[in-house]
Formats: sequence, C-alpha cells, structure tokens
Amino acid sequence: MRILGVDPGFTSGYAIIEDNKIIIAGEFKVSKTQRLASLFNFYMSIIQEYNPDICIIENSYVNNNAKTSLLLGQSKGVIELTFQLNNKDYLSLAPCQIKKLLLHRGNCKKSEVQEYINNLYNTKYTHNTTDAIAISLCYYLI
Repeated sequence: MRILGVDPGFTSGYAIIEDNKIIIAGEFKVSKTQRLASLFNFYMSIIQEYNPDICIIENSYVNNNAKTSLLLGQSKGVIELTFQLNNKDYLSLAPCQIKKLLLHRGNCKKSEVQEYINNLYNTKYTHNTTDAIAISLCYYLI
C-alpha cells in the first residue's frame, strides 16, 4: 500500500511510504505570494505522479497566534482539496496521536520524532520531512 503523509505548514513536509520503504520524502517551501495555489499545484503533481492509495495529514493545532492558526488551517484545507479532487481517501491525525502511535508518548518533543525517524531509516531529514514520514507510518499502526 502506498501512503502519502503530509505535515502542512509554511514549509510542508511530505513523504510517500510503501511497504515501510521511503519512495520519496522532502519538504516544499510554500510561496509567499501564491501560497495556496503553490500548495495546490505541488500536491496535485505529487498525487498524480505517485498515485498513493491513502493520504494522511496532520491536524492543525491551535496556536496562540490566531493569524498563524488561520493560515495553517487554510493550507490544510487546500491540501485536503487535492485529496478529494483526486478521489483519494484520507485521514487526519492530531500531533499527539502521531507521537503516541510511534513513540508511545503523546507529549514527546518534535526533535524526538525527528531522531526516531532518522535512526530508523539512517537518514538526516529535517523535522518537516520526518514528521511527514512519521505521519505515513502511522497508517500501519492504527
């Protein structure tokens, strides 16, 4: 099963996992001038090229800064739209669910997830990319 994991944000992490192997993983720096359009175009191309069986996206957390929370929510909505337009089933998981599934502690630090994924795959990915890989791997654990 081919799984697309997405960490939405101003630098969006993405990963395609198949049989616990990384097919592609990285991060997409969102354009400031065409933020939503650039996210839409990027994820449309990823979905069309790699044709995942299911997509999983991290839920936006409510930030103390209302403007940041709104922007993250918009990004998540646009990415979910690309899933829907491509007839892809998808799930949303809260950050604490992802951490609990992988590390058995919902309150662990982002750096712990990054270290866990980089050790598991012997890589040196950034936290946005390791978050996306972690999100993808959660499909096997739920």
